[in-house]
Amino acid sequence: RRNGALGRSLAAGTLGASVVMLPRMLLITALLYRPLAFTLWPWFVAPAVIGLGLALRGMRLEESTEEAVPAEDNPLGLGAAIKLAVLFQVVLYGVAIARSVFGAGGLYASIGLVGLTEVDAVPISLAQNAASGLALDVVTRAILIAALANTLTKLGIALVVGRGTFRRLASAGLALMATVLGGT
Repeated sequence: RRNGALGRSLAAGTLGASVVMLPRMLLITALLYRPLAFTLWPWFVAPAVIGLGLALRGMRLEESTEEAVPAEDNPLGLGAAIKLAVLFQVVLYGVAIARSVFGAGGLYASIGLVGLTEVDAVPISLAQNAASGLALDVVTRAILIAALANTLTKLGIALVVGRGTFRRLASAGLALMATVLGGT
């Protein structure tokens, strides 16, 4: 966390992961309800360009380092898959309940809360809602809220846990992405 070269690499990776979230959400919506993807994609261009540009710049400036990065657990393991399946079901039902009880405001609030930690379930649930007749502007706004909430979570983690070069670069990039996403 304190090594400058490693911090630059970690910040580039953090920004890259945040950028990947956007086309992943777009691909899910395109597969499930194409009109939603056509409505959504223009909103993702600016944050994706900002994040990708900063991530690529960080990788280009990366200096070689001898430090090894510890291997992570396999996120594609059976346990992770089961947890994700359960989470998808919870989100599907939660969004439906929030929407029916509280209308668009409840939808936005529930999606914002889910988006703090998870974004893959959001476009699946909302694409199904859009295909069932929920207005595209409402669904688009909800997906943008999820992307913004997730980006703000990453920004908060970078500010609280990060140190040195990582904190400075990751926070700046994530703040720019969040500003553009929040401007919708």
